Amino acid sequence: MGVMARSEIQADDLAIASFRGRTVVVEYGGAAMEQAHLRDGFSRDIAAIRLAGVNPVVVHGGGRRMSRLREAAEKRIPRFVGDPRVTHDETMRLVERALATTNDEIARLIDGHGVEAVGSSAWPDQIVRACPREPLLPAGESVDLGRVGDVAGVNARPIRALQERGIVPIIGPLGIGADGRTYNIDADLVAGEVAAVLGADLVIYLTDAPGILDRAGRRFRRLSRWAVDSLVREGLIDGRMLPKIEGCVRALKGGAAQAQLVDGRVPHAVPMTLRAPHGVGTEIVL
Repeated sequence: MGVMARSEIQADDLAIASFRGRTVVVEYGGAAMEQAHLRDGFSRDIAAIRLAGVNPVVVHGGGRRMSRLREAAEKRIPRFVGDPRVTHDETMRLVERALATTNDEIARLIDGHGVEAVGSSAWPDQIVRACPREPLLPAGESVDLGRVGDVAGVNARPIRALQERGIVPIIGPLGIGADGRTYNIDADLVAGEVAAVLGADLVIYLTDAPGILDRAGRRFRRLSRWAVDSLVREGLIDGRMLPKIEGCVRALKGGAAQAQLVDGRVPHAVPMTLRAPHGVGTEIVL
């Protein structure tokens, strides 16, 4: 199976080779994780770039499985700033189950293409340290989101240890707080903080859009965080994209070299971005 994955990237692919030995963090979700043909293509691509010498790290959310579990429990959970969801103690058990299953499935799919991948649900080390997240409503009052958290820190040591062994780390968006409790964190923010602490050469956010578009539907190739603020005020960027942009900014501020919002509905979006990191999606710069 490893030979099959390697055949996707030719030995003389100089663009891919330029990332050899470097870390690329991929935030994985949306259609790329939900549609079977894209899911298989993604796992094959991650295996292929690992075989080509790139060090990918995959960060994921819970996808539709988590939504189905929530609905089954008849939870009607409001959305607030950055789209975190209220997570009560009983809901947290469902979240943990959904994320562990998704984590294991992603690792198994990559394994199937000849490259070892290990999900964070199987790691003995704590990867993400969490703190409670308490956004404000427009009127200014704070909201208790229960077990919704933000990233307080990332332990890079076990991630690097896996990379040194040629293993692809698969990280779910759960963190442990100072109180010893598990917190549900937006995967976009986790990806940004992971990219920062690893000093990633590139962080790729797979979205369900071509990137950020202007009023005429044309894709912005590059946007500063200040230009983003203006587009938000104009209503050209909706709430679903904001956590991804925040993740990009956190990554760049922390030391990552480049951040891209890329259309995950396009087959082979990850290797395409490595080949043309300035020409596929929308690059966010500080």
